[in-house]
Amino acid sequence: MRFPAFATGWGDVPWGMIVTNEVVGAGSAVGRYCRRWVAVLVVAVAALSTACADRTGFDASLEPMVRDSAGVTILEFPAAVLESEAHFRLSEEPEVRLGVMEGDEALQFSTVRDALRTPEGEIVVLDARGAPVRRFGPDGALLGTFGALGGGPGEFGVPASISLGPEGTLTVWDSRTRRFSEFEPTGELVREWAPLREMMSVQILATLPTGPNEAAAIVEGFPSGVTDGLHQPPASVVRASGGPADTLSTLVGSTIVLHSEAGSGGTLMVAMQRPWYHPQLLAASAREGFWTAEGVRWEAEHRSLEGAVDRVIRVQSEPRPFDQGVRNRLLESSLEGATSEDQRQSIRTTHRDREYPELLPSVIDLFIDAEDRVWLGALDLVPRNHPSGVGTTAERWLIVDLARERAEGMLQTPPRSRPLYADAEGVLLLTLDEFDVPYVEWRPFVETPADG
Repeated sequence: MRFPAFATGWGDVPWGMIVTNEVVGAGSAVGRYCRRWVAVLVVAVAALSTACADRTGFDASLEPMVRDSAGVTILEFPAAVLESEAHFRLSEEPEVRLGVMEGDEALQFSTVRDALRTPEGEIVVLDARGAPVRRFGPDGALLGTFGALGGGPGEFGVPASISLGPEGTLTVWDSRTRRFSEFEPTGELVREWAPLREMMSVQILATLPTGPNEAAAIVEGFPSGVTDGLHQPPASVVRASGGPADTLSTLVGSTIVLHSEAGSGGTLMVAMQRPWYHPQLLAASAREGFWTAEGVRWEAEHRSLEGAVDRVIRVQSEPRPFDQGVRNRLLESSLEGATSEDQRQSIRTTHRDREYPELLPSVIDLFIDAEDRVWLGALDLVPRNHPSGVGTTAERWLIVDLARERAEGMLQTPPRSRPLYADAEGVLLLTLDEFDVPYVEWRPFVETPADG
């Protein structure tokens, strides 16, 4: 924790330490000394009061202990930060809501993968179906679409993410073709490059272009065998330029559950799951590297483009045990969707035979916004599926401002939503309505009054 320092002009003399019972004359040397000391003390206290007044409602839990350990900067927060509230909240209603249930297909969303907001207030949405890239004005009016599904120039297999370049160009990452495609805002293809094209046998969690034909990535391998049960293959930070990738560092990967069954004709059917309740590696690209979290503990690490950990965010909070109460709640949640007694019995059997971990995950989502703030999504005991259909959704987020080395506090997001993009003004959310229709909403931040 860092405190303001006040220069007294008295060298190393500590302020506030003079105590005397002597009666001294106003004109004496001691009297002049004491009057000078009192004047400086009053100025120092006034400055301290002003500094605290500038931070009305100051919450000490937002200030981490900042220390250096072998070149790694560690921001360590007390557990109380998880009970704090951010000084801002999301607007009650979206300022712009994109998407329709029926009507113009260009306005309907299917599987939204990513979105961003330009400095001019335009919103660009990346959808895995239909017209992949769609541009909307600040008022929500459709400005244009471009891209198509396919393997040719400017086409996508599985468009996964979109980013904004310094010149206003849009770059789409295609997880199927392992290709980056750069476009003008109006849709003209500028160039394409595939530095990770030889990495077809791994899952790529996050990518970051690092040169004209080069990119770094966080990748996970798959189990080498098909033995039923839990597997935890390692993950790696890699860099490639079209050929074999260089492995920069390794880290613990996600826990995978394999289940095999004999199929027709002597085939073997293998199902692979990544259950939320087992440790899952979370990864997101930042300006100068990647943030990762393995989920069990409140901790995230930043890895540079050389692969080394150089920053850590940590909360001094112990994980919750995966006890019988949690299992019962999970079973009750699963039974809510059952439509027959046979189905309910099958769910009970699955829950009884399932292998659970000892500890609940603490963090189930990781997001980096345009201000380079880190968002860590807290686990609800029984999380919902989030709108993209992958993983789970968080409704409370710890936001850490790296530039100021402090937390913003916990921010509440609406149920059945997930942040796609955020900047200093607000958040783009992917949301589902009661009919599971996806929408993209722009919600500005609203300052929270000091009295709550």
